[in-house]
Amino acid sequence: MESSTNRALVAVDIGNSSIDIGLFKEGLEPTSGVIPEPAWRTKIPANEADAASLLEAYNNVPNGTSWHIASVNQPGLAKFLNWMQRSQRTDDLRVLSADDLPIPLAVREPNRLGLDRRAAALAANCLRDHEKNILFIDFGTAITVNLIDTTGCFQGGTILPGIGLASRSLAEGTDGLPRLKQPICGPPGVIGNDTTSAIQSGIFWGIVGGIHEIVSRIEQILTEPHDILITGGGADAFANELRFRVRKCPDLVLSGIAISAYRFHHTVQKNSVRGDATTSPRETS
Repeated sequence: MESSTNRALVAVDIGNSSIDIGLFKEGLEPTSGVIPEPAWRTKIPANEADAASLLEAYNNVPNGTSWHIASVNQPGLAKFLNWMQRSQRTDDLRVLSADDLPIPLAVREPNRLGLDRRAAALAANCLRDHEKNILFIDFGTAITVNLIDTTGCFQGGTILPGIGLASRSLAEGTDGLPRLKQPICGPPGVIGNDTTSAIQSGIFWGIVGGIHEIVSRIEQILTEPHDILITGGGADAFANELRFRVRKCPDLVLSGIAISAYRFHHTVQKNSVRGDATTSPRETS
């Protein structure tokens, strides 16, 4: 019988703009300083989670695989689960809650901390040098700068609009400014010579400047050394423009979901060996 801790699994991060899906192979137990990384991954626009766009994911995932799903987008989650339930496969579907992503918190409203930030924090904590703080910056729909202290406690951070949100707010809040039709994939010239390039410059370099200021002010209050991780779909566009040393971890959220999944399967297997009553993977109805 295959060990439940050594089987392949799928991690799913349902965000406001996209659904990230990663397949993690067998035997990738998380250890200090190392996190599991997906053997295969895909990204689907959140508003296109239908049979056609999910077909590639299913073609890369064996039938009967365990899917572990974290979501900050409830309509997107409902649509995703509805499609999965109609697929006639025999996969286990497990929708994660905050309890599945345990990390010490020092925030005022822990119930409002998104599962994506929890998952990223769980993975970042595995990479953290025990004598250091760690900052992780997630370039997603919103850009978050987050601090985990030397004890492994998530202290909070900052949230600012990502490129798409900033572009949309300019277009919707003004009469004459257009919404960007193409994503900003790299640093634009700082002097825009038309409306579109001026918007690109303002958004991109405004984000770079904001992150520099935020990190600088965090550094002023830290008394111990720190490392900085960057993650998220927009990280590549900004990585070379940051003035501080960073480590790129493209799939920090998916890795955190996978860590949660490995721990869950390990607990189920251990309880099964002891003969305890076990909790089956949570299936959606």
